[in-house]
Amino acid sequence: MENELYIDDCKILHSIKLDGFDHVIVEKIEDENISYRLYQGTFNNVFGISEYNIVHESLDYLDTMREFIRRLGARLDALSLDRVYRGDPDLEDAPLSFADCVPNGMKENMEGKIIAIKADALSPEYRTLSHQLYIATGGFGTSPEARGRTVFATNIYSGEKERFQRDSILGVALPGLVPAWAYEKIVAMKDIEAQNKNTQPQQCESVISKIEDGKKQKLNHKNKDVNKDENSQKTPNKRRNKNNPNI
Repeated sequence: MENELYIDDCKILHSIKLDGFDHVIVEKIEDENISYRLYQGTFNNVFGISEYNIVHESLDYLDTMREFIRRLGARLDALSLDRVYRGDPDLEDAPLSFADCVPNGMKENMEGKIIAIKADALSPEYRTLSHQLYIATGGFGTSPEARGRTVFATNIYSGEKERFQRDSILGVALPGLVPAWAYEKIVAMKDIEAQNKNTQPQQCESVISKIEDGKKQKLNHKNKDVNKDENSQKTPNKRRNKNNPNI
């Protein structure tokens, strides 16, 4: 049928997206033999590439379905635990709306600013404030005048780097509505960046010095070998002179 979907020439029977993963059961028919696979798909937001890997395969449909449900349950447990740390989605982690953004904030360059992603642009389990808040780090989409629409951003809560289309952005978040933890995490990010910048030159210098030291050691060894060769050539001549008085 035209509406049927396939992965690796296997027909998709069930598919659920949860916690950033696609969990897919497929039916594989080969030489009249039927087997079932469970794929786990990941979507790389930075490069826009979807990757699917086989995580379970069986001749028994029920066995595959049990593994499918087990993996979904594990993801649900992880989301529930994460919610404990982030806060109640109806209270302190309630999603932001247009009213929570700077008026006409997207008419200016957004790079370096705290932006909010539209709730409906996120998966249902991520539609909360802590999943919406990002720092815009670059991309043509940060400028209102550019033709490009891609915006690169870093999630303030998790530190994960992702990419969005400009039309997925709600706007620039009002400073007064940005929670204290967000500012604390931003300061921590900047401190880490500063530390990395300070350590990189030292690391480069140490590597260069090691290379130079290695060259010096090789040169010293080479000079020693040359001196040994010269001495070894001189020594036999002296012995011949002593043994043969005519020379």
